[in-house]
Amino acid sequence: MRVIPAVDIKDGKCVRLVEGDRSRETVFFADPVDAARLWAESGAPLIHVVDLDGALSGQPRTIPILERIIGLGVGVEFGGGVRNVDTIETLVARGVARVVIGTAACEDPLFLEQAVSRFGSHVVLGLDLREGRVAVGGWTESREVAPIEMAHRAERVGIQRVIFTNVARDGTMSGPDLTFAERLASSVTIPVTLSGGISSLDDIRSVKRLSHLGIDEIIVGRALYDGAFSYRDAAQIAAS
Repeated sequence: MRVIPAVDIKDGKCVRLVEGDRSRETVFFADPVDAARLWAESGAPLIHVVDLDGALSGQPRTIPILERIIGLGVGVEFGGGVRNVDTIETLVARGVARVVIGTAACEDPLFLEQAVSRFGSHVVLGLDLREGRVAVGGWTESREVAPIEMAHRAERVGIQRVIFTNVARDGTMSGPDLTFAERLASSVTIPVTLSGGISSLDDIRSVKRLSHLGIDEIIVGRALYDGAFSYRDAAQIAAS
């Protein structure tokens, strides 16, 4: 199991939000590249970069910062405002290892099929859960489609990974949503990345107990920035 540090970017800074609420923001680094460099030097093989402004506007806003992070030589997973195949093509051409699609994948089945057909494992599904429904538009809206059905729809067209986040847990350090994570992982045959709520090394141990179901990655944000544990300790427990 791998631990993936998160670098969320808003207004050009590395921030953490609580439950996606932009009024509950903590700035951790004035330059997100400094955050990415810290995790890269700590041994992270991949960094989860989120363009919060792009998620709202529907178009990535942080390409120059993203390019600098890629320049560190670390793998990058990027999401936020990816709503068409041209954007995916641009990101992959710039060196993004994985592009996360969520809102457009939920609202446009044809886009989902085209993205998977053209870019294969370079695209992953971002499945964000709010009160039992799929959250879209930077977590500002919800759709009636059930999350498990969304995962099944993506799997049927060939998506090779799903990143699951419970919005109510994100940035709260209240523990991950293991119940839904277990249900999701048991319902699909593709790997699952769990995000949201990690607060302690014990949380990582709890997620690791579900690794036999296909949960093989954990995204961690606030707990790392708050110093609840070190990246190296988390990675060692996940890999043991």
